[in-house]
Amino acid sequence: MLHHCHCFSLVFRGCQLVCDSLW
Repeated sequence: MLHHCHCFSLVFRGCQLVCDSLW
């Protein structure tokens, strides 16, 4: 299992880190 993390841009939030768990 590996974790894929990417930066998700929000209009009023700026930037949020989102991580997805992949097998």
